[in-house]
Amino acid sequence: MGLYFSILAATDLPNKNNIYIKMDKLLDRIKEGEFNRELSVIAIALLVIAGGIGYAVMYEDVTLPGDQAIGITETSEGVTVSLSASDDIDGVEIQSPSGETVDTLSEPGEKVAVNRTDEGVEYGEYTVRDMADSEILNTFIIDEPADERSVTVTVMDMNDEPIENATVEADGQSEQTDPTGDAVLQDMPIGEHEFTADAEGYVSHTADIEVSEEGQSVAVTLVENDE
Repeated sequence: MGLYFSILAATDLPNKNNIYIKMDKLLDRIKEGEFNRELSVIAIALLVIAGGIGYAVMYEDVTLPGDQAIGITETSEGVTVSLSASDDIDGVEIQSPSGETVDTLSEPGEKVAVNRTDEGVEYGEYTVRDMADSEILNTFIIDEPADERSVTVTVMDMNDEPIENATVEADGQSEQTDPTGDAVLQDMPIGEHEFTADAEGYVSHTADIEVSEEGQSVAVTLVENDE
């Protein structure tokens, strides 16, 4: 990704802290001469304006090695890391918060997913490092999943037709089904729970559900009450 500066007005000098730059990386690469072909424009002007001083730093397309080669994409389950073609790096390794290498990418187009629900996954900041010199190229965070989930209960009749206005109860919650027969139970703690589905003219149905992931669904078929 490019490094970006903000242009400061002469009367707004306190905002000089808005200049954002990875100075540690930039200075190292300038000293090593790595910007000879990547740096297209750098202009630094000192402006004198009616009793004040403004600083402007303008540039285009300043790219640190590895910045464009590593893709970090957030998903509903975690993060996907991808590697694209780059003259600067030959491969990367992904390290967990404890410093363990969890995976490597060495070919353009390769991807790896780190999901918060994976068995043994660590929660915290992961680093993507250049395999050649262990330099950190990017980071991402895997948050611990919430300990509550939503569960959709679909209530149908014996003809597989949805039952509207059926009542679904679990853990003190009571929800009515919509025209599609769905009732959503929010913030259900992870674990096993008993729920009941009931509708006028039908025999009440009670069953257990193991809540383990977000967006779970369970279907219930009610039998008409002959009485």
